[in-house]
Amino acid sequence: SETDNSFEIEVALPGMKKDDINIDLDNGRLTISGERTFENEESNKNYHRLESGFGSFSRSFQLPDSIDEESINAKYENGVLDI
Repeated sequence: SETDNSFEIEVALPGMKKDDINIDLDNGRLTISGERTFENEESNKNYHRLESGFGSFSRSFQLPDSIDEESINAKYENGVLDI
């Protein structure tokens, strides 16, 4: 969202660990990237199943020239990244 004096990016990243999320800023381009990994194990007396998966993502945003790059901050809480 954008107002006269702020610009906010909100990204839903459920299940992600904070350490698996990268935020880069280069020449006014903000890039959010990371890799999601998961493992699911299920057992009963007839079988044992172990599934794992992963997926990487990257999304870039060109910020307006008026943005003060020094004032950008990020918070990750309850699966939502707020920049």
